Amino acid sequence: MYVRPLVLAIICAAIPRLSAGQTVELVYTPAVMHDAIALKESLKGPLVHASNALVLIDAPMAAKKKYVETLARAPVVLILGEHSLKLVSEVGFSASVILINATGPIDAKGRVFRVFDKAPPVSASAVTSSADVTKLMAAAGEIVLKGQADTTVQAVLGAIK
Repeated sequence: MYVRPLVLAIICAAIPRLSAGQTVELVYTPAVMHDAIALKESLKGPLVHASNALVLIDAPMAAKKKYVETLARAPVVLILGEHSLKLVSEVGFSASVILINATGPIDAKGRVFRVFDKAPPVSASAVTSSADVTKLMAAAGEIVLKGQADTTVQAVLGAIK
């Protein structure tokens, strides 16, 4: 008699946690909006929430705080472009952060992946699968990758599941 309500309670508690691991918060600015739309449509598997980082400029403090809290709770944050990085670089991310074509500093406690599809640094590694990314994750520090953005980001997301 008590088993069914207990099982229902466990299922209700587990579903949000299971789905939370599959969400990605995509941060962009209007300068890279077309790239953000293309990337969002190309990613397979995770639920991608896209948000414009320009809400941080001249926004009331309550709106900024809400935006920062949303980013801080995300299991994976995907930041597209240098301007987006400048706007959110001091958020203090606790989860993994994937930066696309951005070289500036970031305050992150989780893993930082830098993906370059245009003018990659010489230290960047080419990857084609999540297994390649997993091998690179054995080293400490930031991981710098090069290749087509959608394919490389998909490989990183597969490695950090």
